[in-house]
Amino acid sequence: MIAVTSLLLSQYLIGSIYSIDNNKAAFPVVLFALEYGALIYFVLTSPSASRVRSAFTNRVAISAGKISYSTYTWHLPIELGLYQLGLPALAWAAISTALALTVASWSFRNLETPFLEVRNRFLAVKGLGTSPIRIGKDL
Repeated sequence: MIAVTSLLLSQYLIGSIYSIDNNKAAFPVVLFALEYGALIYFVLTSPSASRVRSAFTNRVAISAGKISYSTYTWHLPIELGLYQLGLPALAWAAISTALALTVASWSFRNLETPFLEVRNRFLAVKGLGTSPIRIGKDL
């Protein structure tokens, strides 16, 4: 839990220093990449019964993982669009987060899932098996 807390704290501090208007600085990007790499290593090497591992294997975390690509795809246009409205920072963060997660969930269900199903059928016809990723109904 110390690793996760320090990751969040350092991102808040670095984000406060560099702000949303300064996205050309390389330092925060390198620091965040190293932190996330360390977090991934820490989670993967922790015992399977640990609280750290369970934080990433519960239902909420699995659902977040399923919509992660859609969230990545949609968050920037949503954030930039809302940023243009000049909302206060807290309102902007709350609205952009809620909207990005809503759009990402819709996109996963209605765009990604049908394409993944077609891909799996195509792979099965070619004798290549199917993806180990379970899609659709369990989200």
